Amino acid sequence: MDFTFLIHRKKLGKIKFSGKVFVTTQDPEKLTSFITQINRWYTGFWQCVLKHNVPWQGQALDVEVGMLALEGLFGSLITIGLFIFVPLTFLADKLSIMFIPLGVDLSLFVLPTLILTAVRYKNLGIFKFIPGLYFLRIISSLVFLITFLKVVVGLDLSLKWAKIKRYQVKERLWLNQSHQ
Repeated sequence: MDFTFLIHRKKLGKIKFSGKVFVTTQDPEKLTSFITQINRWYTGFWQCVLKHNVPWQGQALDVEVGMLALEGLFGSLITIGLFIFVPLTFLADKLSIMFIPLGVDLSLFVLPTLILTAVRYKNLGIFKFIPGLYFLRIISSLVFLITFLKVVVGLDLSLKWAKIKRYQVKERLWLNQSHQ
């Protein structure tokens, strides 16, 4: 990601899409591995946004990355809102309200993608993964928001993060003292 930003910023060339390329991935086997992986990705994303001053450089990249970041943050806030709102719907006996956004998302985004994939690979078994997809989207949204709060806002959200920050501060103090 950092390299992509660098190529755009310094105008070193063009990055092009090729439909001929075939890519395989190795998915994490455990939920903890998935969370660790997306935490790394999202942390790196926010670090690159800060390092390359996105979206303030006026390039097309800035607009696209800025919109993707806003979409991710908006989705994360909606996810948190749903965690708060769902219990309230049970109390108010208005659970049907929750099915409206789910139905829109399922019919406009998830099902068309799954149908095209099932037809292309001749595999109808893909539809059994819908509940897992929604579960992983919730986890991903929360990790995206947490990494934003840690990297961009600088909130101290865990003991491990606090130790890293304290170590970096001590290291900077030591370096400053040794150079004086």
